[in-house]
Amino acid sequence: MTGQLERAARTPRAVTAATRHHRHLRTSAAMTSPGVRLVEIADLLGVSRQRAHQIAEEKGFPAPLAEDVGGRVWSRYEVQAWAKRWRGEKPWR
Repeated sequence: MTGQLERAARTPRAVTAATRHHRHLRTSAAMTSPGVRLVEIADLLGVSRQRAHQIAEEKGFPAPLAEDVGGRVWSRYEVQAWAKRWRGEKPWR
């Protein structure tokens, strides 16, 4: 009986179910975490998307939490804290 369970665990159906479960967990975590993408960072900083991309590459900018097919995702809280320091360096921003 143990052999049958092992074979069943390797079937495409079991793999598909495990993959769906894993994808659900990742999606749930992403929906509950306050993540922002470059477009939202550009809005937050009041700059273009191109400038937001340049800023995201600068030393001192928070590291992204994750990267997927849609691009990188940063912590909203870390980006907001960084933006506060960034604006303080040059008051005209």
